[in-house]
Amino acid sequence: MQDTGIINFSVCNVHQAEDSSSEMLTQGLLGMKAIILERRKWIKIKLENDDNEGWVHPKAITSLNPDEQWTNSSKIIITAHYGFSYTQPDIHSQCVSDLVSGNRLRLLQETNAFYKVEYPDKRQAYVPIAISQKEDEWKKQNQLDAPHILATAHSLMGIPYIWGGTSAKGMDCSGFVRLCFLLNGGSIPRDSYQQAQLGKRLELTENLSNLQPGDLLFFGIHVPQNPIHGVRHIGIHIADGRYIHSQGYIHINSLLKNDQDYDEENTKRFLFAQRYFF
Repeated sequence: MQDTGIINFSVCNVHQAEDSSSEMLTQGLLGMKAIILERRKWIKIKLENDDNEGWVHPKAITSLNPDEQWTNSSKIIITAHYGFSYTQPDIHSQCVSDLVSGNRLRLLQETNAFYKVEYPDKRQAYVPIAISQKEDEWKKQNQLDAPHILATAHSLMGIPYIWGGTSAKGMDCSGFVRLCFLLNGGSIPRDSYQQAQLGKRLELTENLSNLQPGDLLFFGIHVPQNPIHGVRHIGIHIADGRYIHSQGYIHINSLLKNDQDYDEENTKRFLFAQRYFF
């Protein structure tokens, strides 16, 4: 039987080695499942739809037993980008942990403005209803389309770039795109070269007039034989050559010279576009 676990922190950093000072490869969010590959001082894991295999602190993941209630239990999802859980249904009580958008917790009870929840490691807490939603209700109202992806992208404006980041605490370019999909109910691969294989490749006009909102734009090194091998960066097209991306921080640039947000360096590195939303 496959050894699996559930991420236990709001954001779990996955490192290249068993050391918090080693390179961060990716991140997992509270409530995500992970395959446990090896147990030593730290635990080696692989997250769903993520090719990275790396090490996490043992307190960051809770083993999932076959009879564990977590899998089939009702859950809530955190919908605000930042928040906290508390020991009592009172925001002035002791904080249990921080929370970020996309976190999932087991729902125990609904009180007057709070959900009583349980963490994978059995800690219990209260989460304000104002920053969360029952997962079943959230799934029913999800709309995985360009307007919703772009609305989420804009809500993350200004958050700093962090190599390996996939959370509202900081994200790299592909982590940003992945989070925009995740928060709208979509699941896409972790890295930009994988995301470059989603949807349909576009034959672009010289003035880029056939780009549509939500198209994925790829940048990097020109490799004529196999353009995907040259992918180093990704952004999401907004309209009229303008795109939103994580580079330094999440902001907007343009591929067009007459735009005040024109980025000459990235335009030189522009490779191709993929259409995911039709």
